[in-house]
Amino acid sequence: MDGLPGNVRARARQLARLRDALAGCLAKEEAPHLVGVSVDANRLVIFADSSAWCTRLRYRTARFEAVAEQQMRRAVPRIQFKVQPPVYRPREAPCRPLSENAVKALESAARSISDEPLAAALHRLAASRDA
Repeated sequence: MDGLPGNVRARARQLARLRDALAGCLAKEEAPHLVGVSVDANRLVIFADSSAWCTRLRYRTARFEAVAEQQMRRAVPRIQFKVQPPVYRPREAPCRPLSENAVKALESAARSISDEPLAAALHRLAASRDA
């Protein structure tokens, strides 16, 4: 957040504190499902990671309202619940080392190819086994 203007950083910290305060009034196993909050002049939006958790969190509306009003030092006219599914980030497959046979095949192919840049790339790939 270093490249952001001060008011954006302050707002992000304010929302993080509010989210933490709201999560603090939940049971330990429930808190991770409250994934974010947003506030504007007319409403507080609470984001859950699924529709099932949105429904469960709605039962805490009165508690959320009390905590939010204390944290924000103003009335909360309306609380809304929305789903914000987790961001999908594919895991990188672990890089397996090249087998000795693969290294020999790459070196052999590099020696038999007349295209010098491709041969150099194959040599580098074969040498990467040691890296």
